[in-house]
Amino acid sequence: MQLKIIRSHLIFLILIVYSSLLKSQQMSMKPGDSLFRYSVLIDQIIDFEEVKINLLDFPCVNKYKVRNAKSPKKGYELISQSSLEEYYTVGERHLLYTGFKGIDPFLDIADKELIFLNPIQVLDFDKSRHDPLIGQSEFIVIYNANELPEKIKHFANEKDIQSIQINGLVNWKIKEGPLSKFEDYNGTIEGQIHLYELVYSVTSIRIRKTEWLDENLLDYPVLSEAFASKRSVYRSLYNKNDRIETVRLIDEPHPMLIYNSTTAIKRMPNCKNDRMDINLFPNPTYGDLNIQFNNAEVSNYDFAVYNIVGKKIWNTEIIVNSRSFMQSIQLPRLDKGVYLYTVKNDEGIRISSKRLVIVEP
Repeated sequence: MQLKIIRSHLIFLILIVYSSLLKSQQMSMKPGDSLFRYSVLIDQIIDFEEVKINLLDFPCVNKYKVRNAKSPKKGYELISQSSLEEYYTVGERHLLYTGFKGIDPFLDIADKELIFLNPIQVLDFDKSRHDPLIGQSEFIVIYNANELPEKIKHFANEKDIQSIQINGLVNWKIKEGPLSKFEDYNGTIEGQIHLYELVYSVTSIRIRKTEWLDENLLDYPVLSEAFASKRSVYRSLYNKNDRIETVRLIDEPHPMLIYNSTTAIKRMPNCKNDRMDINLFPNPTYGDLNIQFNNAEVSNYDFAVYNIVGKKIWNTEIIVNSRSFMQSIQLPRLDKGVYLYTVKNDEGIRISSKRLVIVEP
């Protein structure tokens, strides 16, 4: 994807909350229906009433189809045109988020499937309840050596490691917030806010050389740094009587807005896999970078680095003169930590964003 969110997703992490099996006066979804998701980075954390949908330029729109869940449990799945998938189960009193296929929460690697062994209770249908929902959900992710970031791949090659399996835990807290509103394309949307906090951590690892072996994560500094805990914080607004998340404001790991609609609101570039790909390596880095464009449009691009609260701290122009293009970038001296980099086209539209990790030499 041009804009990888998971976390984001997650994406990093990414949770669209709705139920096609519940009645709604405003909106209902059934297998075969479409959902359009519009995503854009924003410069700072804002309130719902500050959202100006009509003024935003979305780099892409991802179209999802609804289908019945393959598992024997009652539920549904969202399948996108860019290989993202989300899995839900509908309980008697809860909407449960059971997993996804997309960007993993640690290394930002695409197309990783993550199944929660204990589903996350995304919504509580009991209107009389006001206490926060708190819980833990275990998960497993397996990485092949050839898909790891360069620094970890180099480590894996030195140790003859073929695969790495992490056993993880996500601690989640969900609570109901106040009523709020924002201006939609069709008018004012007023509804209930839900507040979400998810912390992903690794509890143990297994490494496969000729066979799988249990290992101590602390024995491998390069892995313990890569698999440090990741936190996702966001707010979702639901229209009255809806079970579909209308808009989400992501606060961490970087400010972002996600808007969901059952109709295509206007013509937008899509997020298909044949899009232009932009890769940055090595990442983590000491300060020297390479940026690579594949299937690129010949044009000028702006490369910018933001701190964790969304403030721009440096940028430079990149002149792409061929479909396949690579250029070295010398960053200014930056403190060790996690940053965000973005790439904008010559129209000022963000076409790519991702975490950038600076380490000490």
